[in-house]
Amino acid sequence: MSVIRAYFILVVLLCSLTVKAQSALDYAGFSKFVGKGYKLSEGLKFNCEWMYAVVKIEINKESKITKYKVVNRLPDTVKYDFGFLIGYKFSEKMKVNGHSLVFYFSIDNSEICKPKPGQKIFYSPNQVVGIIYEILEQTRLEDPRTIIEPYPIIKMYMAPQQ
Repeated sequence: MSVIRAYFILVVLLCSLTVKAQSALDYAGFSKFVGKGYKLSEGLKFNCEWMYAVVKIEINKESKITKYKVVNRLPDTVKYDFGFLIGYKFSEKMKVNGHSLVFYFSIDNSEICKPKPGQKIFYSPNQVVGIIYEILEQTRLEDPRTIIEPYPIIKMYMAPQQ
């Protein structure tokens, strides 16, 4: 199964979570902001480990992000810096003021990663869905008011065109 298919399965399953009505939310602007703002170190661009983060952000009454926390455990080799999120203001269409929001961020570098001998490169779609769903469900149980964004933000690194 392809990675795209795995993400599709993940999105379908995540939509089944009990979440606040988000169909009218304008999430595209935030998604673009994260995709452009996140910087992966050059050394990690070629790392074949699955690099992902489930990020919980706190939003104040003015719809600005005041702090963030990466919810999942990360390998020592992978460091995520989402400090650029602090101060981001959501549009008025997104009724997020005063709530927490959780989103899933993933790096897709499958075209450029350089595997070590014997290294398992990809997780199966079932593993991906299970891991992410478990983290999101636990987060929702800890704080039922948390908004869970079911659509992943994926930063892609493509092989150079020749």
